[in-house]
Amino acid sequence: MDTAPPAVHTLMEIRKYCPEVFDRLEVWVDGGIKRGTDVVKALCLGARCVGIGRAPLFGLGAGGVEGVERVLEILSTETQTAMRLLGVEKVEDLGMQHINARAVEQQIYDGPAGLHALDLLVKPKL
Repeated sequence: MDTAPPAVHTLMEIRKYCPEVFDRLEVWVDGGIKRGTDVVKALCLGARCVGIGRAPLFGLGAGGVEGVERVLEILSTETQTAMRLLGVEKVEDLGMQHINARAVEQQIYDGPAGLHALDLLVKPKL
């Protein structure tokens, strides 16, 4: 019970099995975000907000307030650099076209696409 799938995998599963979620809800992710490129990947996959709690905590432990500020500066710079390399100026312009998700797609659940068809799951109306 001490593990969970990475946020990127969960985003891919939502996109595969219930894509309408992204049109009707704000999807926020947290967990496994270590670099600015991780932030950009999550945003490309449809997340509206990306939690970065662990990195600042490491900065706090290593250097106090200055450590947190430095971690946030690094994450910001990495995120901006990744977006520039993609040719994107605004977060709103990020999308699936900016990432190659093949490696992640091979790692996500690939069972029946319609669990509700098996009477195992009732899909809530959004």
